[in-house]
Amino acid sequence: MTGSENAGTLEDRFESAIFRFSASLSDLREFSELVESLIKTHKLKELEKALTRYEGLGDALCHFDSDLKTDISSIQNACTDESMLPNASLKFEVGENDKGKKVLRAAGSKEELKEFDKSIGTILKTENSVQHLHRSSLISLVSLVESFLSQLLHMFFQKHPSALNAKEKQFTFEELSNFSSLYDARSYLVSWKIENLLRGSYEDWIEYFRTQVKLELSVTTRHQERLVENFQRRNLFVHNGGVVNKIYLSKVAKSITKPEMLNKKLGVSKDYLFSAIDRFESSFLQLAFELWAKCEKNSKKRPSLIVHSTYDALQNKRWHVATELAEIVEKDKAASEINILMAKVNSWIARKKFDDKDKIFEEVNGFDVSAKDDLFKLAKHCLLDEIESGLSLAKRLEKAKQLSVSNLNEWPLFEDLRATPQMKAWLAQIKSKTEKRKTKAASKPNSEANTNSDSATAKAVKTPRPRKARSPNPENV
Repeated sequence: MTGSENAGTLEDRFESAIFRFSASLSDLREFSELVESLIKTHKLKELEKALTRYEGLGDALCHFDSDLKTDISSIQNACTDESMLPNASLKFEVGENDKGKKVLRAAGSKEELKEFDKSIGTILKTENSVQHLHRSSLISLVSLVESFLSQLLHMFFQKHPSALNAKEKQFTFEELSNFSSLYDARSYLVSWKIENLLRGSYEDWIEYFRTQVKLELSVTTRHQERLVENFQRRNLFVHNGGVVNKIYLSKVAKSITKPEMLNKKLGVSKDYLFSAIDRFESSFLQLAFELWAKCEKNSKKRPSLIVHSTYDALQNKRWHVATELAEIVEKDKAASEINILMAKVNSWIARKKFDDKDKIFEEVNGFDVSAKDDLFKLAKHCLLDEIESGLSLAKRLEKAKQLSVSNLNEWPLFEDLRATPQMKAWLAQIKSKTEKRKTKAASKPNSEANTNSDSATAKAVKTPRPRKARSPNPENV
């Protein structure tokens, strides 16, 4: 174990690992979306040039590849008649080859066919490029999970070396000769144990944590069949060119596979990729938080971090992830009443996006806030779509500085409220007042500004870089 791995308290290391894992998953989502957008933008430009240049190409492509119909229609509708005048003479037809597969045939001069082949190649290969992007992203996703799991195991064995079960490993005389201390031998044993665990299947991992470490992993259990399929599909891409083999069919649940899939090539759609990222996020964050609890049962930082992770999922519209993370908070024995209440509210916010509203309204109606902080009374009004009562209380809490402007602008709880003319006018009024204060402060005499420059600079140096906005919390007021 390196010195950097030992840096900071165990609590700090768990927090840092969780933040990095979540940030890496967000980066993977953003990277996939950005590159896919660039690929498709390039395709549309090439398609527009081709439709402009070649008469009859649009109809031929619609028959050849029905997925292009929408793009072709939108391009043709956006262009004027003059801009669509063709300036090259090729004839197109769609037929079938000897294997019954559709083919697009073009007839014309050698020079024109060469130019057309280059243009149409870019258009038709777009889907292959997007597929390659998604396949690579799935492989990267599994690598991120393996790296995260390795970090968690190092921290766990550091705290609980007895969990290593040294009887599993016998050292050779040569190995013992290379150790300068008992610490070196233990570090080697930790690395050996982790390497062996990671060599196993996903099912082996979960079995180890359930039986040996005694973790509950309710979220992980819920997603186990799909997570196994995600791992096995990744293995197909790495080892078998994405072609379904008997190993895949034997490992993946029968409810997901069909016998006729054998020898068929699998792809990865954007929905498949993003659903997989969501499942890995909530499942492995639960594993991390439960493992952390095994190491530090009474950590107060852990429940607050889970609430923060839930809020981050809400802000990014990952509703199912938010709901499952909120569930983890409620089961954490170190969670305060405020942590649990915030998790409950955030769970209801998320569930309103995909669950039965009548069921949620019934649950929220039964939420007794009579002895609770005003923030929870406000939450109840908003969850029940009581716009006027919610807006009135929000104004009072903002005036009393119990609710920040960033909360009002960002918390998904206020999404419906923000759409009302009343709240739009109120937020505009707050913004105007803030801008006036800034203008007034900026217009102060230079001498007064210079007097405070040294202290302001010192304060700026000492102020840590802000993290993402945290969930509104009465404990922070």
